[in-house]
Amino acid sequence: MKSAWTRISIVMLTVVIIIAGGELVVRHKLPGYATPPPHPPCRHDDVLGWRNQATAGELPSLSSHRQTVMVSHTADGRRITSPDKGNMDDRGQVVVIGDSLTYGYGLSDEETWPWLLQQRTPCTRVLNYGTPGYGTYQCLLTLERILPELSSPRIVLYGFLEHHLVRNVAPPSWRAVLNMNRGQEARLPYVSIDQEDRLIRHPAASVRPWPFSRSLALVRFSQVMVLSTLQGREYFKAMDMAWQRLMTEMRDLCAARGARLVVVVLGIDHRQEKFFYTTFFERNGIPFIDADMDMAPDMFLEKDPSHPNHRANAAWADIISRHVFCDPKTAQVVFD
Repeated sequence: MKSAWTRISIVMLTVVIIIAGGELVVRHKLPGYATPPPHPPCRHDDVLGWRNQATAGELPSLSSHRQTVMVSHTADGRRITSPDKGNMDDRGQVVVIGDSLTYGYGLSDEETWPWLLQQRTPCTRVLNYGTPGYGTYQCLLTLERILPELSSPRIVLYGFLEHHLVRNVAPPSWRAVLNMNRGQEARLPYVSIDQEDRLIRHPAASVRPWPFSRSLALVRFSQVMVLSTLQGREYFKAMDMAWQRLMTEMRDLCAARGARLVVVVLGIDHRQEKFFYTTFFERNGIPFIDADMDMAPDMFLEKDPSHPNHRANAAWADIISRHVFCDPKTAQVVFD
């Protein structure tokens, strides 16, 4: 009996040592799994999955040039783009949609490229509906909700990131990443392509976090890796077609509401595929601004290098404002 308990104790101790060692390795090598950066306040939304929560306050800075950042959202989930906050007057509106790069994750309000674009285009009102974690489908759903409520939308700027194609079909690994980033079970809507090549919309769904995932970085990392390995290839077979259908729906929705859709290409992970995206835009009458650039190391957040900092946002604002500007003859915002 004594030897049996000894063997059990040795096995248990070995398991504990392996888990502890793995935990230390993950926390050291993959800090994003250890302590997810502070996330902007968001609230549950039955259709969108989540949206920015009305707030005005400070969060810890992810860069060394300041200690805190100011984050301000209006009641409808917009991030403010000027000191007068919620004003949506009738000067002709530029609606901005996208993910964390458009939202300005990790930045203070006045450092985001939509705020800087507002400064450069005083003849219009820039409305930043960018929301961290969104893909093309959630951006389309946002437009379907807000465009009928706006008085004079003229231009819709969609901040495009290549990873949106994955987010649109929501494979389990992406849902697990959302759980990790938010520290809770996240639900998101997604689309698929049926056997007749039709776009099918699905309500918000989620993947349950594994036990102990809130306390152990090793568990969070393991769930993402296991789901990435096991999830079916059907998610990725549908990505391109689903994205193309969503883009044409977005184009037609904007046109029906008297606005012009303009895609702002912010990031293409696989440069050899850039031709695929730009050719699609050209063939389908969707104008685009190529803001995808080679970024120096000092253009990323120091504590979250997956996101651009204030320098990158200033560069984006410079590029975008060459194409979206106030016409001196008409005093209206134009795209050229």
